Order: sequence, then C-alpha cells, then structure tokens
Amino acid sequence: MEEGIAAAEAPLAEEDTSAAPECRICRGEGSAEAPLHYPCKCSGSMRWVHADCLAQWLALSKARRCEARAARAARACGARV
Repeated sequence: MEEGIAAAEAPLAEEDTSAAPECRICRGEGSAEAPLHYPCKCSGSMRWVHADCLAQWLALSKARRCEARAARAARACGARV
C-alpha cells in the first residue's frame, strides 16, 4: 500500500453506514483485488477511492491537491494527495 493512503478497513463514520463505500471516481465497490483507500481528509461519499483510479486521475489532471474542495467546500479538504 502506498504511503499516506489508508485502507478501507477503518470503521466508517456514522454518515457512511447507510450504504457500502464506493469509489468516488468510478463508483465501484472495493474488493480484495481493488480495495478502497482514503488518501485525503474528505468524508462521506467523497472519502473512498481505488488506488488505480486515483493514479489515473492524478496523471490526467496533474493535480497534487484534492480538487473536490472547489466543488464541495463543506465536505472536501484540499489535502495533498
């Protein structure tokens, strides 16, 4: 697992328990082959991402910070990824 990326094994926050976590990029669920991670401080549905989805998004966007902040300031963090 990459440094700075935590696996989805951590307990879900109360707001996240209504549905299984899914990747914020591809909307797929985590699996043993493609677990979900949380690389930043985003919460709720913005929290989870597959490592491959994140790597592809970073390569295409050239971003180094969480860009969700611009779209959803109340739920996103602006953390380095």
